[in-house]
Parts: sequence; structure tokens; C-alpha cells
Amino acid sequence: MLVPSSGGDGQSRLHLHNDRAVPQLLFANRQDIRLVDAGHPNGNATVIVNGLEDAASLDFIYDENLLFWTDVTLEVIKQTWLNASHMSRDIVTTGLVSPDGLACDWLSRKLYWTDSETNRIEVSNLDGSHRKVLFWDGLDQPRAIALDPLNGCAFTTALTYAGGGGTCCCGGWRRDADDSSSVGPC
Repeated sequence: MLVPSSGGDGQSRLHLHNDRAVPQLLFANRQDIRLVDAGHPNGNATVIVNGLEDAASLDFIYDENLLFWTDVTLEVIKQTWLNASHMSRDIVTTGLVSPDGLACDWLSRKLYWTDSETNRIEVSNLDGSHRKVLFWDGLDQPRAIALDPLNGCAFTTALTYAGGGGTCCCGGWRRDADDSSSVGPC
């Protein structure tokens, strides 16, 4: 299991800890992204990324140590490595107004996000390429998004569907595993 430690250069690093699971919490508090060792009595937090403008949502790809987050003020989706081996980089920089929710599909290697101002749910490859708007019609301020890649489902909050669908607190859809453009009810 990965846990925070400090390297000789003072930078935060993640490493294996005695091959045992250590509960951890990764979160954004607008100005930085932190990792909390929930197994430690004091719940020590390590700053993973600092100096952020307005980080709203984050997710990661465990097997590659990739960390992604949205910045609502900068209107961008960014990425870095959890092991601090590289600087952060911009992934999506255009067409975002209020990117509130973000989720990584570690099986299909895709990013999904919501934008509560454009009322869209979008998807792209992890590098931001092959971007596609999945939903835009009848949505009212989509916010959080969570994925269940094993079952091909995504769940979002604050969705309103036009045409009699009503408000759905946790709307879901199913994606055909062989065709990411095939979307239907979950």
C-alpha cells in the first residue's frame, strides 16, 4: 500500500508500507491536495500538490500514480504524479466554465467530468485527447460524478432530465464495454 513519506530533498513521496493496507484519504481543499494517513493516531496529512487556485474535485489512477483534478477558477483539468516525479500539466484547457466533478475510469483509461455552468458531462482519454460531450440536453447543473467501471456505470448528482424524467439525485447510465459512444440507462 502506498503511504506518504519525506524524501531527502524534503519532497513528499509515496512508498510501500510493510505490505499491509493502510487507510488513506486523498482530498482537495481548494488551495492544495493532501493525503491523510487515517491509520495514524494524529491523522497526519502530507501535501501532495500545493499552490492551487481553486481545486474542486480529484481522482487518480492507482497503478500509474496519476492524479487528476479540476480547478474551477482557472477553468482547467490538471494532472500530476503522486510520487512527485514530474511537474503538473494541463489536460483540458478549453471549453470549461465550472468543472465541478471528475472521475477516472481505470479500465478504459478515460476521464469523465461535469461542468455545472455549461450543463454538460464529457469524456476524454487520460491525456485530454478524443474529447466528447456525452450529455448536454436537459441537464441542470451536474456536479459530482462517480464511476463503476466493472459494471460500466457512472453516477452523477444534481441532474434534471427534460421530457418527464424529473430530477434524479443519483442518475446513472451504462456504457457498452466495447463502444464508449454507446450509452443507455444503468
